[in-house]
Amino acid sequence: MKTLLILILVLWINVATEALICQKCENFLGETCTSYTNDTCLKGVKRCFVNIMMEKMGEKIYYQSTRGCATYIGSCINGFSMVVGTGVNMMVSTPFCCEGDLCNTRPVVVPPLNTTVNGLKCPACIKKGTACTPTETAICVGSQDHCFEFSGGVFNGTAYEDWAFSGCTTGNVCESCTRQYKKPLPLRTNYKLNCSVPKP
Repeated sequence: MKTLLILILVLWINVATEALICQKCENFLGETCTSYTNDTCLKGVKRCFVNIMMEKMGEKIYYQSTRGCATYIGSCINGFSMVVGTGVNMMVSTPFCCEGDLCNTRPVVVPPLNTTVNGLKCPACIKKGTACTPTETAICVGSQDHCFEFSGGVFNGTAYEDWAFSGCTTGNVCESCTRQYKKPLPLRTNYKLNCSVPKP
């Protein structure tokens, strides 16, 4: 009986300490990845993630796709959206998190942006460079309940470019962005993000 209990204990310890394995990929130039690897997560990481980000700049639409271990709290942030300027420029992030080895192999589709006006407005601007002065007004839509100002290096797939923009966003970006981007990509580490509550 003692031997059996020791065996059960050893098996339980092995299962409890076994590292999570997640599918890993990064494609900063497309909606889906073209190559995948299996990544052994750090001790204590319990979830895998998938995130598809859509950026609409004027008439052009860009996608970024990442998968891996949900090492940072921001990896599993609820979906967020941003509107910059007069609404022509927008960003939508669609995350999915799960538990279990290689559970993040499922496809994720970016839903259409909720364009229902919610009555809030924010000062807005967008400029390639280190700063911009708000000269427009962004009309907040859906669950966007914060104004924001951002400046810093944004990864374009091959290098960092300095951008500055402001407008409407969802509050979870303000709460989690600093934790979400502890890794160098897709933002350079010395970026600035300020948030405030807009007035109706």
